[in-house]
Amino acid sequence: MITRIVAPAIRFAGICLVFGAGSLAAFPSWATMPAMPPPCATSFDSMSTANLADRVRADATNAHSDHRPAECANMSLSRRGEEVVPILIELLERHNRFIEFLVLQHSLCSSSHSGATAIPYLLERLSHHDPLFAMYAYDTLACMGKEAVPTIPFLMRKSLQSVSGPVETDGDLAINALGRLATYDPQPVVSHLTRLLDHPVHGAAAARALEEIGDAAKVSVSALKKKLEAAAGRHDDTTDAVISAYAHLGRPNATVPILISLLDSPRNTQAVVRALQKIGKSATKAIPALIARRNDPQLGNRERDDIVFALAAINARSPLVLPVLLEEATNGRNYLATSFAAQTLANVDPLPSDFASELIARIPTLARNDSLRSALEQALEHTHTRLKPTADFEPLVPKHIEDLLVRGLWALAKQPNAITLDDVIADLHLDAANYEIGAVRPLSAASMPVRWAVERNKENIVKVSFVQLSGIFSFFGEPASQEVAITLDYRFCVSQDSFNTLLGQQELDPNSVLHRRADNFGSDGSIVFAQRDERRDARIAQKSRLVVSRECVRTVSIRKEFDAKFWNELCPFNYDNALIEERIVPAIRHDFAAKLKTYDLNAPVIGDYGAGVELRYWPARLPRSRRNDSAPQLVLNIDRCSREITRVFEY
Repeated sequence: MITRIVAPAIRFAGICLVFGAGSLAAFPSWATMPAMPPPCATSFDSMSTANLADRVRADATNAHSDHRPAECANMSLSRRGEEVVPILIELLERHNRFIEFLVLQHSLCSSSHSGATAIPYLLERLSHHDPLFAMYAYDTLACMGKEAVPTIPFLMRKSLQSVSGPVETDGDLAINALGRLATYDPQPVVSHLTRLLDHPVHGAAAARALEEIGDAAKVSVSALKKKLEAAAGRHDDTTDAVISAYAHLGRPNATVPILISLLDSPRNTQAVVRALQKIGKSATKAIPALIARRNDPQLGNRERDDIVFALAAINARSPLVLPVLLEEATNGRNYLATSFAAQTLANVDPLPSDFASELIARIPTLARNDSLRSALEQALEHTHTRLKPTADFEPLVPKHIEDLLVRGLWALAKQPNAITLDDVIADLHLDAANYEIGAVRPLSAASMPVRWAVERNKENIVKVSFVQLSGIFSFFGEPASQEVAITLDYRFCVSQDSFNTLLGQQELDPNSVLHRRADNFGSDGSIVFAQRDERRDARIAQKSRLVVSRECVRTVSIRKEFDAKFWNELCPFNYDNALIEERIVPAIRHDFAAKLKTYDLNAPVIGDYGAGVELRYWPARLPRSRRNDSAPQLVLNIDRCSREITRVFEY
């Protein structure tokens, strides 16, 4: 038995789960915000309850509908009284994912009705394994507030479940609901959550719930401290959540010294810094330790940013903190951190008068950054001195990068294969020792920021300060693509003029796979390289676009487009007996040995997500007609090229 993927798998019916949201955050210039939906017509409120329900049913099940009428009809249902609840239950009984989302998130729990009469139905549905329904139903119970207090024993039982999945598990969702309902009956809930801190799966959720409960959960501080002492130096969700809860619930004079002692543990730094930031002014004793940790050359940029935010939250007026904020505002290391530091200084009034001379010395370095310079000039005013910044300073004019770097960018755009960090280092003649390079899988998303100690050393000029690569994405039959952003140091820039010499040259390599389509940059600021002939190798880029501004700017973008079959050509995926025996069976036996013979391994649904493949199995005894999203499933995620099983879970 051999099944070969030749095209991307179908989208899950009724719902689309989007993973890796952080990927979009890494490329804000490439992500677009969706347009706001049009307002609902007032005519919906004049419709009968029955007609509104019919409208929800009809539009939610119509594959060609934009679903906006169903959303508007549901909003009108949310404004009806208690008499609408039986109608909403009837809608839920259709087991349509979109309808469930509308009713549970927007209309069942409402200021116009309590929805309490629906609680028995919700509990009955939650008694069965249905993760997508549970994702919203527990939140609905918590929304009902006092009416849902009788469900606390049920939620406690569900909180002990340990079935893992791609979304929050029943246990974690039940724990979150308990935390929100604790307001009405805190003692049993807090006691239960405190015991759950030692649960191997739900400890993190329990700690987060205790933190949300607040004062009523202070009795758990000693248990949190004990848990923290046992987990010190270990980095996982539970330890991070316990650190945060302990900082929030404990007395600062007791918690701050313990948190300071954890700062030197690299695995706990980020969680501890964020906890100290939450404590705020009462964490003043941590300022020297935070500054010492910030100055560690091995510390990553993200952790350093967090320390800057924490110092400002604790005491931005401190004589120890002010120089740190000024350095961050002017070192150009990270736009978010520099903007935050400059604005924080601008908001401090008064500032020490002796701080004016330091501001005056730094303001000229921001000659080409109006917003940062303006913020520091405002800070200078807050020193309440008569000193003014020098008016005739020489503005900083970034230099055009030299020809060697230009040729490297050109080579990256022109190369027919996907770009890796190794390609960037080689073509741009970079020293890898100057950069933070995490362990990455081939052709996956990766970043390469310059090390802070290198950037801080002004004698060691590094022309490229940051490189960001997206993974090669290919979903639902769309062409595969890769985005690359290369950011220069603030002392350098690149423009279309930088490439004039290369644009004027003839194609020197007649065997080159990609050739430029025009002799000049287009109106969109790009020059395109493309194949001259239609090659059959899907691993070769069909197009490569180099995007450069007319102005001299710091960032250059490269976008490569590949055939939709890129991953299938690079690493053909065969679901065969060898894969089952060598990979699938050992992985299931390791995590779910008792279930090995339960599932039908010969009939998976195969989801093709480019670099990864997802296999879904249903119980062998389950009729094919009932094999849908609501039925129990075993799911395996596989790295396509290495054939390694990256995750196994029941769903």
